[in-house]
Amino acid sequence: MIGQVVALARNRGWEHDIVASFQLAVAVPSPRFRSINSVEICCSTDGDAWGLVMLQGFPVNTARSEETRKALQHLNQSFAPARLDTLTYPDEFIKYALTIDKIQDVEKDLGRIIDDATHHLDFACSVLQLVNWGGKSADYAVAHVLALETQ
Repeated sequence: MIGQVVALARNRGWEHDIVASFQLAVAVPSPRFRSINSVEICCSTDGDAWGLVMLQGFPVNTARSEETRKALQHLNQSFAPARLDTLTYPDEFIKYALTIDKIQDVEKDLGRIIDDATHHLDFACSVLQLVNWGGKSADYAVAHVLALETQ
């Protein structure tokens, strides 16, 4: 199964490294930012269960932790079943995690899932930048980023 994910990474020009027989680390470029998302893709031995964890570097302003929490709650409702969180150790990241049921076609299905996850993570990063560093409320930040995307 991981061999099919390696083929997907090669076809898309993503740097990748096989971590274990059912785990792959991939560097997926962000279309919105000049950054690379660190992605870890795992699958069960029978290919029935998949997992995806995507990280994007993000400096967290602890003085805005309550607004950040509100923004994450709002985003988690929108992105369910995926789960967003911030990590502050050893480095600061926004974490996007998703458990995936069986994938029929790795190139098509997993490719779309990774594209969606990248879009969601970029969206979340934009919202959290407005909340953390722009001093905006969670509601304002989400509405503003949504408005920018629809233009």
